[in-house]
Amino acid sequence: MFVLSLKFRFFNGAIMGTRFLTFISIAAGLCIICGCDNKGPITGRPVRTEQHLEPNEPVEDTSLPDVNDKPQDIPAPAVTFNENSAEFLSRYVDDDGMVDYKKLRPKRMELIQVLRHFDQLSTKKYDSWPEPEKIAFWINAYNLCTIKVVIDNYPIQASRYMTLFYPANSIRQISKPWTTYEFSIMQVKYTLREIERRILLRQFDEPRSCFALSHAGVDIPHLRNEPYTGRKLEKQLDEQVRSCIGNKQGFSIDRGKGKVYLSVIFKWYADVLSKKYGTDRKFIDQQPDVRTALNFISNYVSRVDCDFLERKAYSIEYTKYDWTLNEQ
Repeated sequence: MFVLSLKFRFFNGAIMGTRFLTFISIAAGLCIICGCDNKGPITGRPVRTEQHLEPNEPVEDTSLPDVNDKPQDIPAPAVTFNENSAEFLSRYVDDDGMVDYKKLRPKRMELIQVLRHFDQLSTKKYDSWPEPEKIAFWINAYNLCTIKVVIDNYPIQASRYMTLFYPANSIRQISKPWTTYEFSIMQVKYTLREIERRILLRQFDEPRSCFALSHAGVDIPHLRNEPYTGRKLEKQLDEQVRSCIGNKQGFSIDRGKGKVYLSVIFKWYADVLSKKYGTDRKFIDQQPDVRTALNFISNYVSRVDCDFLERKAYSIEYTKYDWTLNEQ
């Protein structure tokens, strides 16, 4: 009986020991799962431990990034393409917009090289530009291609028939200069008319561009001896408009005769200008193309001239365009 009693106590103690070990194991597992240790309470964040560094050893920054930190805006790189023709224009065009065709004719490879840049430009790069750069690009393309039409036919051979209507030394003596000559731009062929009407004046809402396009005549608009660029476009277009309207070939008033003279370019581009200036709030007695022109001009003339246009009786007369070649 004594032996049986000892066996029973031993067996019961073993069972209790096993239960105790099992409890210890479960408790340890829960601590591991929950991230408990003896260094602090559970916080839900990674626990930072002290770094054991040697003297002068740099401390590694293990702090978490601030969620409120915002990436700094990186300015877009400046577009310099439109400046490619700066040297060419300053060399062959003077301050009055006159071109030295005689000097340029034997050196026309310089112009060909400038135009080659327009052909080699990728559409991907062009698409990344802001709108002012694109407008400047097409104005420059048009003006340079116009010079190319003239230089390819220089000295110009006048025809007897055309001389009845235009000066002997004129781009109008060249057969269909705006519709037959093609130029490769970004590997697409364009005529001057397509650059002007299909691209520049249709795709962009900038009517002042009309006053930046050279028609190779001594009349307005005058060719600039610098390229148009996006960063200067606002100033350049404003100067062009003021130059055209400030020139008697563009706009003038004869108060004695009760006449207002407008350049015929206002009639050429009436459809473009009317999108923004075709309102009938003023000049309601005028024809639509005249009303558009006067609305536009009113933004640039003096208060005295503006009052005359708004309150006085007068007739409108379009001036004849001077197609004499813009040659130095």
